[in-house]
Amino acid sequence: METFDSLDDGDSVEKKKFLNDLVDFLRTRNTPLSRVPTLGHRELDLHKLYEEVTDRGGVQAVIDNKQWHNVVRALKLPSTCTNAAFALRVHYNKFLKDFEEQHFDGSKQPRIKPTSPRSSSPTASNDTINQLFEELTEEETKPVEPN
Repeated sequence: METFDSLDDGDSVEKKKFLNDLVDFLRTRNTPLSRVPTLGHRELDLHKLYEEVTDRGGVQAVIDNKQWHNVVRALKLPSTCTNAAFALRVHYNKFLKDFEEQHFDGSKQPRIKPTSPRSSSPTASNDTINQLFEELTEEETKPVEPN
């Protein structure tokens, strides 16, 4: 796949430029993009994935704040794709992480603020509940050190 010039007319100039820049970047690193990765039986929108991750402060912020499930929701991936969060992380690391390191300086203010694991409001959102559940599950799987 040389360029993305054959994209739909509905795709933005920004998206086309991003994808062409990404292809060129991957080619210079000898890791050409031979085909667009798929997830949930459809092509993964690498531009949208990159935008969603950088809007949250970059890949490290997404990992630190456990935001992959929110990225899945933003990309509107089917709920039948049960490993979507893991698969997105794998695809991001393979195709976009080095590109992000080269092109994203962190000066872009995160559009989407990470949710706090401990909400001060009496009713917690589903995201907060899910984050708390993940933290508790992680704590339960840690080995107990003898006294």
